[in-house]
Amino acid sequence: AAGAEMPKVAAGQYGDGSSTLPLDTVHTIRVVEQMENSEARFGLVMEAVVKTIVELKARRTLLVTCQDDGPGALYSRGDFGMAAVSGYLQFALADYSIEVENVLRVVEKASAKVWTSGGADDGRKADDDGQEVIVAAKNQIRGIHLAGLEAVVLIGDPARSQDYVHCAGRTNRMMPGKTRTMGGICVSVVSERVAEEICKFGSYEGFQTRDVPLSEVHPSVWDEIERVTGSMPKEAEKVQKVIRKNQQKREVKFRAQALVLDSISSQEGLVAFERAFDEKEGAFADGSQEGWEDQEMPKDDDDDKETPASRPAGQRAKEDAPPKRRPERRPSASFLRAEEEPATGIGAWDD
Repeated sequence: AAGAEMPKVAAGQYGDGSSTLPLDTVHTIRVVEQMENSEARFGLVMEAVVKTIVELKARRTLLVTCQDDGPGALYSRGDFGMAAVSGYLQFALADYSIEVENVLRVVEKASAKVWTSGGADDGRKADDDGQEVIVAAKNQIRGIHLAGLEAVVLIGDPARSQDYVHCAGRTNRMMPGKTRTMGGICVSVVSERVAEEICKFGSYEGFQTRDVPLSEVHPSVWDEIERVTGSMPKEAEKVQKVIRKNQQKREVKFRAQALVLDSISSQEGLVAFERAFDEKEGAFADGSQEGWEDQEMPKDDDDDKETPASRPAGQRAKEDAPPKRRPERRPSASFLRAEEEPATGIGAWDD
């Protein structure tokens, strides 16, 4: 209304309205080595990302890739391609039973649910306590609300403070029917140069960052929420049960793989035993002489003499068989007549 007083803004880490980020959002940084080789850099960063996601123990995590093709950009769009990142995570997180989805697929599911059942919550069931990672580029999450994100993992280079604030603001959002935010964490897995820039963002955007070395275990999102808010969310216990269950499945799987490897080793040992040298026959069981070419075998005086027993069974049967006799052929009637009369032609045998 005209003349109405504007509400006071108390957002920001210092309560001065300097940032739109909620007060209890946690910001941490994990520094990885900056390498010139793009393939080595990709593997190093993704290994740290997988370690971070597992240690966070979040029910739903958003991984944001920040890169540009403009002049002076530290990372190009090809350094962290969506297909490469998604494929790496799917392979690495499969043993932890953590699903990996592209943000476009998540939005598509949400749209289908809204049109078919009138629901929302981007396709996620209320009783779904499994773990999920959503992969997106920074320009793909503008204008999109993803419910229930407890953690955001950022890789690449946000370049601008507005980009970082937008990415970090995907978690710890106000939910309908709630009187306050539920807590969340934003972890930046970046090079030392980018880490320094993010610390600068915090100095004038109103948030503080904390360094968590990769050599240490990152606190879980639930521990951070309890530390900031003073209470543990009820969802934490459900997620912990799911994580323990998946860990038990993983241990069973590893034990089964170990048994298979032991079985293969036993089979290889059996094969090696069967191929051992037979002193009586003077050859391997399969007839090969691999590995024994340079060794002289003891010979008897009669070894050079060919005996019926030294010949193969098939050859002995062929050589010892009586020769085949050709069937007797009788002269034809015309030939017999030619013996009595002067021959005027050539006689023929009748088959």
